[in-house]
Amino acid sequence: NAQNERKQTSLYVASRNGCLKTVKWLFSSENEEMKLNVNIQESNLSTPLHAAAYYGKNQKNMQKMMEFKEICKIL
Repeated sequence: NAQNERKQTSLYVASRNGCLKTVKWLFSSENEEMKLNVNIQESNLSTPLHAAAYYGKNQKNMQKMMEFKEICKIL
């Protein structure tokens, strides 16, 4: 949940850039000690799901993002 100077989390950046492997790893059991907050907003008040939808490389990436039950909890 750490944020950069623009208040973006690693999940936000990975979602924005369509890095599905990184998103998957962030939610994986290997990374259980990091309790991700999918609702953290960056400086323009958008969340990782907003970033995935707005900057998504294509429809397939957006569909893959929606498969993550943790992200779907905020809908």
